[in-house]
Amino acid sequence: EAPDQVSIVESRIDWLLEQKRGAEAAVLVQGLQKRDPGEVESATQTMVAGLAAPGDADAAIAMAQAFIASNPDHPDMLNAGCWMLALAGVGLDQAEAWCDAGLAAQPLSGAIADSRGRLRLQQGRHEEALADFDYALSRQAVMSPARYGRGLALISLGREEEGRADLALAQGQSPSVSRLFRTYSGTR
Repeated sequence: EAPDQVSIVESRIDWLLEQKRGAEAAVLVQGLQKRDPGEVESATQTMVAGLAAPGDADAAIAMAQAFIASNPDHPDMLNAGCWMLALAGVGLDQAEAWCDAGLAAQPLSGAIADSRGRLRLQQGRHEEALADFDYALSRQAVMSPARYGRGLALISLGREEEGRADLALAQGQSPSVSRLFRTYSGTR
């Protein structure tokens, strides 16, 4: 039985992943997923990334799918699943389907456009990523992940000066934003 405090369980999951004890961490995440999904999103995201890092893409995708299964038509859940897989760099086709479904259900969502931009950046679809990031920023001007992703897309498109300016602005808004792009293998 998992302790009541989600933060304690998340710390234990992080520790287990560091110790390469993914199966034990997965049991804790699965226990958390039976609770309010909004409460356990970060633990699930940690687990998805932890499974993907050593190359267990199938387990990472299955973990994200289990998270989404609690409310598969809710735009926020679809967005969370898209974001998790895009950050982990696995299951990108599934992530795209979730982002597209989320945007179809909630077309004015800057957050979902940001997630799809991050996904498209990961896929090397820089023009489309730029369009998604621009849309996200039109909905919410201060969104450091979208600003940082926009900068990376611009650099990849040869617009170095504009891209560097966006990277600097994003890091000024949130100094840790670059961690969200550690799986991105393009130009930095």
